[in-house]
Amino acid sequence: VIFLRGGVSLLRNDSDHEPLFRQESYFWWLMGVKEPDCACMIQLATGRTTLFVPNLPAEYATIMGPLRTCEQWKDLYQVDDVLYTDDVDVTLEAAIQSPTNGSSPKVLVLRGTNSDSGNQYQPPSFESEAVTKSLDEAILFPIFAECRVIKSPKELVLLQQTARITSFAHAYVMRNTKPGMMEYQCESLFQHYAYYNYGSRLFAYTSICG
Repeated sequence: VIFLRGGVSLLRNDSDHEPLFRQESYFWWLMGVKEPDCACMIQLATGRTTLFVPNLPAEYATIMGPLRTCEQWKDLYQVDDVLYTDDVDVTLEAAIQSPTNGSSPKVLVLRGTNSDSGNQYQPPSFESEAVTKSLDEAILFPIFAECRVIKSPKELVLLQQTARITSFAHAYVMRNTKPGMMEYQCESLFQHYAYYNYGSRLFAYTSICG
């Protein structure tokens, strides 16, 4: 089985401020799930996919609005099953109980080095001793990294649209830049155009304005 954990929701230092969340790239590429604190399991023998979601307390609805049920999560992301993240260990234990081709099933997790940043992708940890003993941290990372290099037709369309929005935003900044303006004003024009017109709230890089 493949197991992947998504990005986690964070607070800024010791405050209760939540920075804008951006999904972990491998999880976003594989699952398309936008929300934080999720995980997934894919059973390679059958292709059956399970999405694990946080079991939020009812009072969260006061601020966040109605909380999705597991069925609503399932319909939204078109997966086979939805369970809570509390059930990760017991679900993985059940998935690795039956031998495959005479050998014990492995839990494939990501561990590797980003070739651009040099940062390490650290694998998840588990409370279950059985799951921990079944981990394979070597196979998955190079395969996924190579797969992400090859773009599907839909990914290519998305990249083209992103480049188009970026080009339009640059042109908007050039048309509206006047003598005496500050660099931060040029940056704000770029962000405003992309967000206001195309809903692009997050950016791939920090602007260099000069």
